[in-house]
Amino acid sequence: MSDQRKPWEDRFRVPSMSELRADLPNAPEAPKYWDRMVEFLDGLGCQSEVRWFGPTWRWCPAWMATGLPSHTENIVGLIVPSPTDLQIALPSDQAFVESLPVKLVRAKIRESVSLTLPPYETRWAWTSLVYHLDGKTTWTIERNQVMEDFLELTRRRLKFLTEQTA
Repeated sequence: MSDQRKPWEDRFRVPSMSELRADLPNAPEAPKYWDRMVEFLDGLGCQSEVRWFGPTWRWCPAWMATGLPSHTENIVGLIVPSPTDLQIALPSDQAFVESLPVKLVRAKIRESVSLTLPPYETRWAWTSLVYHLDGKTTWTIERNQVMEDFLELTRRRLKFLTEQTA
């Protein structure tokens, strides 16, 4: 019997970035969003690696602030390459949220970040770049703006981390 697990879900074999990219949602926009996120995160000068994030997110490429230990708390951003729901995420806590200029954070991002504050116990701010309507995977211009806003949030996360250690 052969193992039919996809690279994204095979806990015992670290997939390559290209394997994760190949398993994106079946929509023409998926590779475009993936490429844009990778380009942005690589452009921040962060170190990247593919890590296991448990049974929910599984294998994800994560970008860490250069020069800091590679703990989860030092992750600047990560891509969750779920074949059904492409997402972008970053660790968040009260100190980080309080460092953000409130007027620059749009409603969709504010909603994501607010779930990382008490009384909630979530430690990750994340947003989905895909939604499902009538059984179809749908992408919108709004999702592109959400992604760009979230990428700006990752830039602010990097600045926050580097200022904390300076």
